[in-house]
Amino acid sequence: MNVNDNGNAGISKLLSYNANITNMRGMVKPGNANAPHLNGSNLDSMGGLMVNFSSQHDDGPRLAMISAQNKHTIPTAARDRSLFTTGADRAITQTLSSDFLDRAKHDGKVLEIDTKTGMMIVQYKNGTKDACDISAKPLKNGGGGFYLTVQKHPKLKVGQTFKKGEILTYTDDYFTGESDDTVMSPGALVKVAICSLAQTFEDSSLVTESFSRKMTSKITHKEDFSCGPNANVIQMVKIGQEVATNDPLITFDESFDDMDMNKTIAAMRKDFGRQMDMLTINKKLSKYTGTIVDIKLYYTCDKDELSPTLRKVANEYSSSVKSRQRKLDSHFKDKHTHSIILPPAEQYVSDIGKVGGKDVSLGVLFEFYIQVTDVLGIGENCQYKISLIAGTS
Repeated sequence: MNVNDNGNAGISKLLSYNANITNMRGMVKPGNANAPHLNGSNLDSMGGLMVNFSSQHDDGPRLAMISAQNKHTIPTAARDRSLFTTGADRAITQTLSSDFLDRAKHDGKVLEIDTKTGMMIVQYKNGTKDACDISAKPLKNGGGGFYLTVQKHPKLKVGQTFKKGEILTYTDDYFTGESDDTVMSPGALVKVAICSLAQTFEDSSLVTESFSRKMTSKITHKEDFSCGPNANVIQMVKIGQEVATNDPLITFDESFDDMDMNKTIAAMRKDFGRQMDMLTINKKLSKYTGTIVDIKLYYTCDKDELSPTLRKVANEYSSSVKSRQRKLDSHFKDKHTHSIILPPAEQYVSDIGKVGGKDVSLGVLFEFYIQVTDVLGIGENCQYKISLIAGTS
């Protein structure tokens, strides 16, 4: 195990890729630690194995630093294979979760690919089926404060056969290759010169414009908005829509507790038009320029208590989830026989007060996920493979 040389020593450990552990209790097989059958996979963690020659030419604390930095890897516009590796970039595809790729559990063929519901259905020779989720999903990037939108893509066509263990889908943001030749390719091959210049003070680096474009990443930010149950939604962005900074994500009338007041305002809008809009309309503006990749909503009251426009938005959200559920139901009688977990079709939260840490009280919480294209700029950090981190100057 690699151990950090800081306050986490003995607390945060990184297990060897092929550890000599026989069960969940941590029992190990007795034997000679210097036995000839041991290799790098028995001695080093996956983070260390991803860096060539580190086992022979690096020390434990630095290997721990390398492993820690590898956890912060985010996809970039350019993704190239390493010129030579330990093989860990291929072996890592065997251990990753279905968030990033899907492997065939048995021999079979591709039965259906439905891009509308974001599902790929496969039929195994033993008579069973499985489903792969190919929809776009924003995933929280740990403690980074932002999200990464992950979407797997089918690597086979409808009717094409496959063998057990073959890769069916993977996200193009992290992997290149096909089938057994699929490898993790998290970065770009670039030319690096180590020199002392006035423009590279301390741990900074001077980069070219083409390098900056290669390091472009796509970051997803979440914008929250809550309103009362009587609010009247006039306009709202759609998934896939492009927005600019200060564009309205949602345009609405303020919610009043008195339903008659809301009806009066709606009627006055028909008579006075834009003049009435200037007095009553509110907007939730976007802080970012990018693409809407997902919209989620939660409500803390019964759907029947929502205004007609809010109820329409809630029904559209429920309909999209139910359409995916119907697709699964048409192939699977038992929901435990597939690996897709859908969100609830009705996002009703019974405990009035907070939803996901946000104070909603009685009303609706919207979550807008905006994917932003971030070109590497001054002050941002790059990792040059083996934990050589430099800020861009």
